Amino acid sequence: VSIIGLVGMGGIGKTTLSKKIYHLFHEQYDKFSFLEDVKSKTIEDLKKQLLQDLYPNGKFEMPYLNKKQATELLLSHAFPNTKQVEKGFEKIVEEIVEACAGLPLSLEIMGGFLHKKKNQDMQTRLKIWRGALKKLQAGNNLDGGIEDILWKSLEISYKDLDQPEKDMFLDIACYFGGLKEIIALRIWDSDSSTLELQNLKDRSLVKVKEDGNLSIHDQLRDMGRKFAIREEKNRIWDLETNFKYFHEREVIIT
Repeated sequence: VSIIGLVGMGGIGKTTLSKKIYHLFHEQYDKFSFLEDVKSKTIEDLKKQLLQDLYPNGKFEMPYLNKKQATELLLSHAFPNTKQVEKGFEKIVEEIVEACAGLPLSLEIMGGFLHKKKNQDMQTRLKIWRGALKKLQAGNNLDGGIEDILWKSLEISYKDLDQPEKDMFLDIACYFGGLKEIIALRIWDSDSSTLELQNLKDRSLVKVKEDGNLSIHDQLRDMGRKFAIREEKNRIWDLETNFKYFHEREVIIT
């Protein structure tokens, strides 16, 4: 028997019996927990207690990617068709991988940005790649460490966007994260909206989940909001402003 339920009127001794059984047998198990007085506690408090009892050491610090892993990730976004380094780009790829410091999100963003330059001639592309590398290395020299590297990666890609794409990215960062893609496209209501959104997806700035909802990484969302504030864009993510935004566009979301 793996589960036993005790039933009976209050005061008959269910808790006392449960506690007695717990103390008699808990040492036979690797993990154990006794949640007492549950009616006076919230579900969140009970979950926290249970996790603390069962996984006192459940925290695991994710390691950064090693050079091989980081190179593979960058290439999968920068050269998605071949996933191989194009001739003449070997050295710059190594330097960008090193500048991204094994941070997956930064590698994805940089790879997506560099891939969008695929139609340029080789010398122009190399010049763009070197410019991006220089900005990344500038981020490495700041005191913020990894966060500055990510910030520089996003800034490089963001500044390269056309204005409608910038506005769309800020819309998603400020309040469209989690919204159905089809509804967001109705709100933007532009002939080019689908193409602009696809460009953001190609650059790994936003994603669309299997349920059709727009998704943006927490770090990118927060940085996007900082861009909105810095550029004094009219985007405030409070209820009153959002309601006004939707009302002006005569959109009702249920």
